[in-house]
Amino acid sequence: STFDEYLSAAPSQHADAHALTAIINASLRAKKWFIEIDEFDRKERLILNFGHTFGHAIEAASDFGVSHGVAVGLGMIAALRMGEALGRNYAPVPAIGRLENHIRSLLASIDGLGEALGSAKMPDLLDSFGSDKKHTRDHFAVIVVTEAGAVERLMITRDAAMTSRIQAAFASVIADFAA
Repeated sequence: STFDEYLSAAPSQHADAHALTAIINASLRAKKWFIEIDEFDRKERLILNFGHTFGHAIEAASDFGVSHGVAVGLGMIAALRMGEALGRNYAPVPAIGRLENHIRSLLASIDGLGEALGSAKMPDLLDSFGSDKKHTRDHFAVIVVTEAGAVERLMITRDAAMTSRIQAAFASVIADFAA
């Protein structure tokens, strides 16, 4: 898989030029496939938003103290927590655990992340999340992972129960990474 190819390049903050070239090539090939198959961002390409809906809220609520790429990584973990809140059990799929562990190892090397994330307050996170342009008046659009390890877009009802699950996903990430 593309993810296995990416991991085999040993991506890290200290990767050498050869590894970075392999990582960038694998990433660009994956993105190229999505763009070619869904030029107008209506179906398959929407899953490239994995981590972005939660991540954009983290960026905004931290007053952009958390950079875009770091916020998307945190958003991916929040999306996994959201999937679990929706009743999904990821334990039987090793690739999901490998992805989360990889993201966590990259985030662990970010100086000042705890302080920047700690400045994000829950009401601001929820407000920013709720104002995402991909949502509709009655539904939140979230990109989550299936129990089989695929990424999917769900339209979930905008109600108190779902808002509580979204809040729990943010709270989990903040508890793990804030100072």
